[in-house]
Amino acid sequence: MQKQTTALLLQVINLGDKNQISAWAFYELLTYQLVKPNKVNFLKSQKQLLTSWRYLISIMAHFGSDSLEQAQLAYSNTASAFKVKQQSILSLNALNLSEAKMHLDYLAKLPIKNKNALLHALEFCIKHDKTITENETILLYVLSTRLELPSLIIE
Repeated sequence: MQKQTTALLLQVINLGDKNQISAWAFYELLTYQLVKPNKVNFLKSQKQLLTSWRYLISIMAHFGSDSLEQAQLAYSNTASAFKVKQQSILSLNALNLSEAKMHLDYLAKLPIKNKNALLHALEFCIKHDKTITENETILLYVLSTRLELPSLIIE
């Protein structure tokens, strides 16, 4: 029943639509409580870590910006500040709910040091334009909850 419920929610929500961020947040928190992710093998490559980092920072940049140019700037500034070589943002059309969940599941199981670095990067991305939108607050809440870390930006 849990799989059917989560599959139905997944069909209803489209991550590519900025108006659906609240629905995605609800989905992510609900499925996190219903279906705890399995343990993973941490011997995955540095490439997987960077791919997942790029995916979540791209989501934050897109959903926290009003234009593609702002999103690209937020992403590239964050990548530069955290010395990440892959400085091109993923296109909004390339982002989807199941992949976001997969990357988040992977990153949530990393050691605390890596999760802290990711949370700081997400917070840095949010602060690039000196304003914090409702979408950014929702996303940061969900991501920090999934990483099991407190965020100093949200209360």
